[in-house]
Amino acid sequence: MLYSPVPTIPAAELAGALLAALRAPGEQRTKFRELVRAYLGREAVDFCCARAALEHILRRLEVRRVVMPAFLCPELAEVLLKLGVRPVFVDVHRGTLNISPEGVQEVISRGDALLAVHTFGNPCQLTALTELASDAEAHLIEDCAHALGARYRGMPVGTFGRYSVFSMYKLLPTPSGGFLCASEGVDEPPAGAPALGHLLRLPYVTREVHPLLLRLRRGGGGGYATGRCSPIDLSIFNRLFPRIEELTLRRRRFAEALASELSGYEVQRVERDARSSWQSLAVLLPEESSPPQVAAHLRRRGVVAHRTWHDTIILHPGMRRYAPGEYPVTLEVSRRILTLPVQPHYTHRDARAIAEAFEASLSA
Repeated sequence: MLYSPVPTIPAAELAGALLAALRAPGEQRTKFRELVRAYLGREAVDFCCARAALEHILRRLEVRRVVMPAFLCPELAEVLLKLGVRPVFVDVHRGTLNISPEGVQEVISRGDALLAVHTFGNPCQLTALTELASDAEAHLIEDCAHALGARYRGMPVGTFGRYSVFSMYKLLPTPSGGFLCASEGVDEPPAGAPALGHLLRLPYVTREVHPLLLRLRRGGGGGYATGRCSPIDLSIFNRLFPRIEELTLRRRRFAEALASELSGYEVQRVERDARSSWQSLAVLLPEESSPPQVAAHLRRRGVVAHRTWHDTIILHPGMRRYAPGEYPVTLEVSRRILTLPVQPHYTHRDARAIAEAFEASLSA
């Protein structure tokens, strides 16, 4: 068996979603909005990805500064440079890999945006961050790209900030897709043409085909764009999102089983009062290990692991002048990080298989 972090869908179920999209393409967006409104209590606008949604809201707010974690996707630098927004970086907590509220308190100012990133689906300390944003009269934006289905103190993430952005394809088997939610009305961009290039990923998210494409080293296409979701993205989302609680529970059970198998290693810790979506399981490798070599050995043993954000945003050439301080936790985590796949259909037996491959790869 090949273990991959990419969400996949059985071909028969995908066929049903495709048929629905072809029969009633115009109804897919309406149904999508109804589902999100029922779950989050907020209006939603779809985009091709969470990054495009974040770019839209930062442009609308016209903020000059964004307070954000130093451990973050480096591609976000392009959005900041494009908009001329200055990042203010804050180190993360070692155990949770989430932004430090203590660090936020030292730098946040009136009119800032505060980006609360739920790293790998692990909700950050939303109570403290909400209070800090309110006291500073700043705009709290939740980055829920990894966190569809996660909860904090019983409430879905994405309902605490003034705005929140989500990814579909990080946790559901859509070719692309993301969306923006707001506590108030938000300007909706023109529908325009969907990012049809992402439909090249349809075979990649088909469960029966995905392992073959991985073995052939065929990627899923994609790339950053600013379009909207296609009817196919929305149809797959509409088919699976009503089961998000069940799928999240299955991911949690598997992730906890895998973490138990790896109890001798340093794995990401879930915040108190939080329920992670477990987009993946983050492990900090021993200091003497080589993450690229471990990832390569795991791949040969059938486990696709990633060095996610090892080239974190503060290392981006365009961001270095905004990162004059010290970020010891971020730099250590980015040097040692490896993320292991978590899927709702994986079992305890799969957890043991991945753990055995992990330990064998460390000693290879």
